[in-house]
Amino acid sequence: ETILDFGQNLSGRVRMRVDAPKGTVITLEHCEVLDAEGNYFNNILGAGGVGKGCDQMDRYVSAGMPAVYEPQFTFHGFRYVKVSGLAQVNPEDFTAVALTSKKENAGTFSCSDERLNRLYENTRWSQRSNMMSIPTDCPQRDERMGWTGDAQVFSSTACFVMDCAAFYDK
Repeated sequence: ETILDFGQNLSGRVRMRVDAPKGTVITLEHCEVLDAEGNYFNNILGAGGVGKGCDQMDRYVSAGMPAVYEPQFTFHGFRYVKVSGLAQVNPEDFTAVALTSKKENAGTFSCSDERLNRLYENTRWSQRSNMMSIPTDCPQRDERMGWTGDAQVFSSTACFVMDCAAFYDK
């Protein structure tokens, strides 16, 4: 397997530069965690098959000329991407593109304890990933239905971190 690690869990998609023979099928499978051996793990299947058929997968069929591919009508929740179909994978040809609804920063936080700084940054990334047009509880599932259970608990924190007035008004 060829697994790319983007170093950060995010909501978005992958932009790929490709130059492969005509008809080559390149598959990108997104996931948030790897298994114990560091292999691809479809983490949305869950216990009892929950999430079956909700693969976070993009396929590109090469036209036989250099191209840049970035799907336009989807997004995924991921940190890792398994790439298959290419004889050689050059990590520099793949870019994670984070997506979110536009919100201006409402404040910042910084202190001498790096653990608290990291917690704050994790909160910001989680907010970005779960505020894509509507509030969601996790961006890796295909249904992406609005979920206000988590949002109503988090809304005051969300407004402290980012200006969410237009987002919540919508």
